[in-house]
Amino acid sequence: MSAPTVIVAPLAAELAGVLAATRGRRRLRPLRGGGGPRVTLGSLGGEEVALIATGDGPAAAAAGLEALLAALRPRRLLAVGVAGGLTPGLAEGTLVAARRIVAGDGSAPPRQPDAGWLEQALACGCVAGTAVSADRIVAGPPARQDLLERSRAAPGGGPGASPGSLATPGLPDAVCPPCATVDLESAAYAGLAAAWALPFLVVRAVLDPAEEELPLDFEACRDRSGRVRNARVLMRALARPTSLRRLWRLRARVSDAATRLGTLAEQLVAAVPPRAAAAPEACRAGGAVTEWSATAGGRREGAAILAAGR
Repeated sequence: MSAPTVIVAPLAAELAGVLAATRGRRRLRPLRGGGGPRVTLGSLGGEEVALIATGDGPAAAAAGLEALLAALRPRRLLAVGVAGGLTPGLAEGTLVAARRIVAGDGSAPPRQPDAGWLEQALACGCVAGTAVSADRIVAGPPARQDLLERSRAAPGGGPGASPGSLATPGLPDAVCPPCATVDLESAAYAGLAAAWALPFLVVRAVLDPAEEELPLDFEACRDRSGRVRNARVLMRALARPTSLRRLWRLRARVSDAATRLGTLAEQLVAAVPPRAAAAPEACRAGGAVTEWSATAGGRREGAAILAAGR
């Protein structure tokens, strides 16, 4: 099998549209000795793809993707999913292709998304913006406004900059309206793509606009690993019955977003010629590479990605 394009999402529901569009699907055994996420192989847009729902939260996202990278040695990475809106006026359902990724502590991965892939995403109807990976679920408008302001002060943003306003080579600012989304995993995906020298792109569909309050405190539903537990969501929803209708509406939005992301993924995989990106020399030699932190952003000195035979 030729080196595939890897398409990842935090949750299976977010990946459902891509999975439905993939032909000749076949499953690999779970990663990490049988205890990790399952991988689906197939064909999308005439190219070999490998699909994986890594799990939500930065730790699960990093662990799931890292195991897949070690097992398959892909040629490029497309990360999809839903996100909260940070910029006021950014409508629910908008597809935002990240040309800048910022972690919760304001740091950025050493490489930014592939400019050619980003340009193609814009041609397919996406808008360009900033993907901010927070360290917690940001539920309400005041907290989102605060995070938006802090992201403007991130490296390269400047005190008066707007998220999404940084120039991308070949893409004028007029093509890239300023907008920003918030999630938990994009920085983890970008950090690993950079460490493995993979061309990558992150596309998020806006689930809940910046002006909208989430129906529950989802942060309180996370476990120690950072993942949201459905049992906790259910318990809180039952204790607050008025939230059930809004939760059902969010579920429908996720389904709609997944369908649109599936269509987009097929267009992106088919339109952009795959580029064979060599892994870092230390990876090919069985050594180690210092890794940009995939969990909270910033540098994690001395951390390493082990190469072949891991």
